[in-house]
Amino acid sequence: MHGTDEIYAPPWVNPPDRKLIFQWQLTPEINSFYTIYQRHYQEIARANTILNQIGQMGEDRIDQDVKARILAEGRALRASMYFNLVRIFNRVPLETEERTDFKNLDFMQAEPEEIYGFITSELEAAITDLEEGKNTGRITKGAAQALLGNVYLQMAGFPLNQTDKYAEAASNYAAVMDMDYRLLDNFEHI
Repeated sequence: MHGTDEIYAPPWVNPPDRKLIFQWQLTPEINSFYTIYQRHYQEIARANTILNQIGQMGEDRIDQDVKARILAEGRALRASMYFNLVRIFNRVPLETEERTDFKNLDFMQAEPEEIYGFITSELEAAITDLEEGKNTGRITKGAAQALLGNVYLQMAGFPLNQTDKYAEAASNYAAVMDMDYRLLDNFEHI
């Protein structure tokens, strides 16, 4: 929250692990990491279920425009979860299908390059079917495009160091600004 590591902002009670994280006293036993990991994979599982179940519905059960929008929202949300996970944990399992049984539970960690490739392809696919607009209560084209810009910006830095992604990030941010979004003139107005 602050632009320096020399500022403490007590109280540290909610969540209690915040102080340890802030002071870089991280250990695998910190409960916050488990909670982050668990909740993100719960959301990924939900997204996988939505993508599978809605994806199987025909024209007789769902309007095709609504179906495309829901699938795009699911892809964008799943990409967002993986973006958080890869930044925090680096190598994580890449689960892209709905699990309907307890078979094949041997999870393999994917390399960051594979995860980032999945994230960018999901967001690029989602952007084409998401609705434009602001304050819709849904993930919009602008939100997904801004997230894609953030992903490319992260890919340009550590650990991938793909500096050609700076141009991709700038292009996506420009597309967001062309959708009539704007930056605030005064930081204090946030």
